[in-house]
Amino acid sequence: MESRKHPLYLMRLAAKPWLSFVHMPSVIERYRSADFALFCYSEDHSGDLERKYSEALSVFRANLHELADVLKSYAWDESRVLFILHPHFQHLRPNTEGRVWNDLVSSSIEKICMANNFFFFNATETMKQCAGAHPDDFYWRVGDMHFSFKGLQEYSTVVHLSWHRL
Repeated sequence: MESRKHPLYLMRLAAKPWLSFVHMPSVIERYRSADFALFCYSEDHSGDLERKYSEALSVFRANLHELADVLKSYAWDESRVLFILHPHFQHLRPNTEGRVWNDLVSSSIEKICMANNFFFFNATETMKQCAGAHPDDFYWRVGDMHFSFKGLQEYSTVVHLSWHRL
C-alpha cells in the first residue's frame, strides 16, 4: 500500500521490495512482543483459553461485530451473508504431540454468525475426511496455509456440495 503513494511506477518498483523486505520486518520486530508467535493462539491447548486470551478475544470479537454490521448494511438481508472457514494444514495434521490446532477462532466466528443469522460453514471436518492420512497433498508445502491445485479442487467441491445442502 505504501508503494502506491509514489507517483512514478519506477519509484513504486523500487519501493516495493524495500518496504516488503526491509521496512515492514523492522516494524513488525519493533512492535511485536517477544513472547508472541504467529498463530500461537491456535496452537494452545491449555485449560481455559477464554480467560487466558480474554483481551485478544475481546478485540477480535469486537472486530467481528463491526464486520457483521458492515455486512448487514451491504447485503440488505442477513441470509445473503455466508462465512466459509477453510482449514490450515495444522487443523488437519496432528503435530508431534498428536494435537491439531484448536477452534478458538472458528468458534468465535460461528457465534457471531449465529447471532446475526448469517450462514456459516466450517470445512475443517469435511476436509479432514477428504484428506485422510495425507493432508500434505492439499497444500503447496508442509506447514503452508495455501491450498495446492488439488487442495483447491477438493475444497471447491466441499464448499459447492455443502452450499447446496443449506
